[in-house]
Order: sequence, then structure tokens, then C-alpha cells
Amino acid sequence: MSNQQYFVPTNQYQQEKLNRGNILFPLTTYHRDVHEYVGQEIIPHWHPELELFFLDEGSIQLSLATHSYMLEPGDGFLMGS
Repeated sequence: MSNQQYFVPTNQYQQEKLNRGNILFPLTTYHRDVHEYVGQEIIPHWHPELELFFLDEGSIQLSLATHSYMLEPGDGFLMGS
């Protein structure tokens, strides 16, 4: 685990404020450990881009609107905005 502390910058509507790629290729990849986020969680947020998430080790609870899922290594999800 690194000493880096990540957070998700959002506006007053909980829309994430990060730009991804460019207008012709709006894609960015991240390799993160959820323990490196402030509070060891990724806050609720949204963005117009698709999000593909893959869990390679450990387990997490993923909460989306009214549903909650336990993810184990090898699990993932694809989500629209």
C-alpha cells in the first residue's frame, strides 16, 4: 500500500470532475487499491462515460442505488452513466 491518498472530485450534483482521454478517445485506465482512498471507500458519484471495474484481489461491497453486491477476486462490473 502506498502513502498516496486518492479521492473522487465531484461537483454539487455528485458528478465526477475528472476528464478522461480526449474528445476522440475518452478512455482512461486506473490501477488502484480502495484502501488508498480517503476513508478507504470510493464516494458515490456519476459521470457520462462507461465504467468497467475488475477486482483482482480481496473482496468489496459494491452499492449501486438500491442494490448492494459482494465482489470477490475475478468479479467485475460494467456500468453506464
